[in-house]
Amino acid sequence: MGLTQLLSISILLLFSFQTVDSLRCYTCRDPPECTSTTIRTCPPGDSCFIAIVEIGYFDKLYQKCTRPSDCGRGHLPIGASSATQYCCNEDLCNSAVTNKMSLFTGGFLVLVSLYVSRF
Repeated sequence: MGLTQLLSISILLLFSFQTVDSLRCYTCRDPPECTSTTIRTCPPGDSCFIAIVEIGYFDKLYQKCTRPSDCGRGHLPIGASSATQYCCNEDLCNSAVTNKMSLFTGGFLVLVSLYVSRF
């Protein structure tokens, strides 16, 4: 057996024993409220899912592992409410970081910027 064949077999064996890590996602402990989450290792082939339903000034959140065929993407208007949902395929990619500014804070910042722009 030549050196080239031995090297090829060694590389083949190295890659054949490589393990595949499963995806980890945030998952609601208490659906549908989702006031607390846990980190769950998803079944092979699953994606992380997050949905944020905006009802006035309040957000409802839902996080889980799901099959890619069940993934929706985008912003859905629902009457006076709306829902944003998406799937992702990286560890802990479905975190629930939302930045929502109150009407008072937004108005205040507009007034301050108008005042400062006068100078």
